Amino acid sequence: MIPRIPMKGHKQASTSQGEPNASNEESSFKLFSDSDIRNATNNLSEESTIGKGGFGKVYKGTIVNAEVAIKILDTKGTQGANEFIQEMAVLKNLKHENLVKLMGACLENRALVYEYLPRGSLEDCLNNIPRFLTWQIRIRVVYEICSVLTFLHSMKPKPLVHGDLKPQNILLDADLHCRLSDFGLCRFLPEFSENTGAYLQTKSMNGTQWYIDPDYIEFGKLTPGCDVYSFGVTILRILTGQPPYKICKKVRRASRSNSLMTIVDSTAGDWPVEVAEYLAKSGVDCCKDNRDNLKLMAELSTFLENLAEKDPSAGCCEMNRKSQPDLVGEVPRVLEPTMKANSSSVSTLSAILQKNQEVLITCISQDLGFSNGRPIAACVIYKCLLQWRLFEVERTSVFDRIIQVIDSSLETQDKNDVLSYWLSNSSTLSLLLQRTLKASGAASLTPQRRRTSSQSLFGRMSQGLRASPQSAGLNDFRQTEAKHPALLFKQQLIAYLEKIYGMIRDNLKKEISPLLALCIQARRTSRAGLVTGSRSQVNAMAQQALIAHWQRIVKSLNNYLETLRANFVPPFLVRMAFAQIFSFINVQLFNSLLLRRECCSFSNGEYVKAGLAELERWCFDATEEFSGSAWDELKHIRQAVGFLVIPQKPQKTLQEITNDLCPVLSAPQLYRITTMYWDDKYGSKSASSDVISGMKVLMTEDSNNAVSSSFLLDDDSSIPLSLDDLSKSMAHIDVADVDPPPLLRENSEFSFLLQPAD
Repeated sequence: MIPRIPMKGHKQASTSQGEPNASNEESSFKLFSDSDIRNATNNLSEESTIGKGGFGKVYKGTIVNAEVAIKILDTKGTQGANEFIQEMAVLKNLKHENLVKLMGACLENRALVYEYLPRGSLEDCLNNIPRFLTWQIRIRVVYEICSVLTFLHSMKPKPLVHGDLKPQNILLDADLHCRLSDFGLCRFLPEFSENTGAYLQTKSMNGTQWYIDPDYIEFGKLTPGCDVYSFGVTILRILTGQPPYKICKKVRRASRSNSLMTIVDSTAGDWPVEVAEYLAKSGVDCCKDNRDNLKLMAELSTFLENLAEKDPSAGCCEMNRKSQPDLVGEVPRVLEPTMKANSSSVSTLSAILQKNQEVLITCISQDLGFSNGRPIAACVIYKCLLQWRLFEVERTSVFDRIIQVIDSSLETQDKNDVLSYWLSNSSTLSLLLQRTLKASGAASLTPQRRRTSSQSLFGRMSQGLRASPQSAGLNDFRQTEAKHPALLFKQQLIAYLEKIYGMIRDNLKKEISPLLALCIQARRTSRAGLVTGSRSQVNAMAQQALIAHWQRIVKSLNNYLETLRANFVPPFLVRMAFAQIFSFINVQLFNSLLLRRECCSFSNGEYVKAGLAELERWCFDATEEFSGSAWDELKHIRQAVGFLVIPQKPQKTLQEITNDLCPVLSAPQLYRITTMYWDDKYGSKSASSDVISGMKVLMTEDSNNAVSSSFLLDDDSSIPLSLDDLSKSMAHIDVADVDPPPLLRENSEFSFLLQPAD
C-alpha cells in the first residue's frame, strides 16, 4: 500500500456566468500609502529584508496585525512600472488556492503586499540542509503546480502563460502547500484557434536560463508549452534535488541505464520506484520537442490523483474533483486585466499616469541642459514615452502637448541659444524615434475609425511586458510597432526640426548679409583717399577695412559655432548649416562681382581673396568635424577671384581658363568676367580677343544659356535634411545614464529614469 498523500482542495471563485467572483475577494484588496509600507517595514530597514533579486527587494512586515511580505519593485533592475501593473492586475483577478494571495498595493512606490509564507520558496527548501520535503510532500507540490498551470492555461477567453516558472517562484505555506508567485512576466495569449493553437509572437525572450523552452528561444512563440517545459525541469529538480543545468539529459541517461534511483534525492525518504520512474518520465516528456502539452498535464494530474486514492482509508485525499478545471468542457472565465480591471484601481492608475504626464510637460518646459553630451529633455521624453508605452496607444494628448512646448519656445526667433537647444533636442528625439518606431500592419497616418478597449492608455500600460523595462540600457534599440499618434508625432517632430534648423541658418544669413555688402564695396570706399594720400597708403587702409569686415563675419561664425557646440547639436547638422551659409556667401559675392563692373577689378580681386583667406582659416580652426565641406562651397567666387588676380591674362588660352583656372564656371560666367575685368592697379589687359571669341562660340553652342541672366547663381534655401544621413552620422545614442533633472529624480514615479546602462 502506498502511503497517504494528502492533497489540498482547490476552490475557484467564479460566478454563474463564468466570471470571477469579486464581491468577497476584491474587498480584501487594499491600496496602501507609502507611510503604511514604511511603518510596516521599520522604514524599509535592512533587518526587515527577507529577499533580494533583479526585481528589487522583499520585506517582511506587519499590516493590520497580519504578517505580510512586501515586494518593492526596483526599476533599476529587471522589472518596472509595467510589471507592477501587470502583476497587480493579474493577481487581483485570478483566484486559485495555489496562487499567492495579493492583499494590496502601494502605487506611490510600486509595492505589492502579499500574504507572508513562512516556508519561503521551493528553491530554498531544495537547497536547505537538513531538507524536510518528503517524497509525499514533493508529489503533492507537483500536483498543485500541475493544477494551477492547468487552471491558467485553460482560462477563457484567453489563456495565460506564467512565463517564469521555477522553484524560486513557487512559495510554500506553513503546511507546505505551494503558491505560484511572480507574475511580472506573464502574458495573455490570443484566443485559441484549432489551426494555430494559442501563441504569442514575441521579439524578445525573457525568463530564467535552463528553464526557458528552446523552441521559444528559437522561434519566439510564447505558448502554454513554454510553461510545460519549465514545469518539466522543475519536476526533475523536485525528484533529484540537483541544479537545473542539463538535468534532463542526466535523468534520461540514468533512466536508460536503469540507475535512476541513484540520482533521486535520498533526503526525501524511500521513493517508490513506480513513483520515481513516472515523475522522471513526465519531467523528461515535458522537455521533449513536439510534445502534447495538454495530454501530458492531464495524464500527470490523473496519475497523481489515482496515486492518492490507492490508500483505502479514503480520508487521505481531501481533493474535490469537481473544483478542478475541466480540460474538455467549460472552465471558469477569468478577465484579462487589460480589458476589464477594477474600476477604482483603473481610475487611480489613470490619475497617476495623467499626473506623471503633467510633471513631464512642466519639466521639459524648462531648460534642462545636457548630461554627458546628450540633451536631457529629449532623453527624458523618450524614456517616459517608452516606459509608459505611449507609442502603442490609439489616442493620447501627450504628443500634442510636447509639440506645443517646442512651438512656444520658438516665439523668440532671434534667440539662437534657445533655437540651438531645441535643435539638439528635436534632432536627438527624432533619431530615437527613427530607430525605435515602425509602422504596424494596421498603422498609418490615416486615423482609424475603430478602437477597442484593449488599445486604451491603461490597457497598454497594464499589458505584460516580458522584457525588462524598456528604459533599461537602451543601447540596443528594439523596434516598436507604433500607432497613428506616434507616427504623426514623429512627422511633426521632423517638421519642427527642419523649421528650427532653417531659423538658425536664416538668422546667420541676416547677420552677415550687411557685412558681405561692405566687403564687396570696400574698394569703392577707398577711392576717396586717392586725393589726399598715396596709393599704397590708401590700399593699406582699404585692406585693413576689408579685413575688418571679414573678421566680423568670422566672429559671427564663431559665435554661432560656439552656441551650437554648447548645445551639443549633432556635428552633421552643424556641418550642413555652415555648408549652406558658405554657399550663401558664395552666391552673394559672386553675383555682386559679376553685376558690378567696379567690383570686377584687379584690386578688388586682391581684397576679396584676402577676405576668403580669413574664411579658410576659420574652416581650419573649426576643424573638419564642424566645417565639413564649407570651404568647397566657395568654389565659384574663389575661381572668379583667381581669374581677377592672375597675371598675364592675354597669354592664357581658352583651354587653360576653362579647364585649369575656372573649371566650375560656365561659359556665360567666364564671358561676363573677361569682358567686365579692368586693372586699376597695373593697367593690364583681360583675356585675348581670341579667347573671348571662343567663349562666345561656347555660349552659342549651349542654346539653354542666355547671356543676359544665366551667369547669376541662385541661393538654395531648401533644407536638405535626411534623417537617414543624420542617423548614419551618429552610430550610437546612449540615453541610459543620462541624469534626470531634480524635479524628476526626486519623484519616485520617475525612478525608472535612474536605470543604469547594462
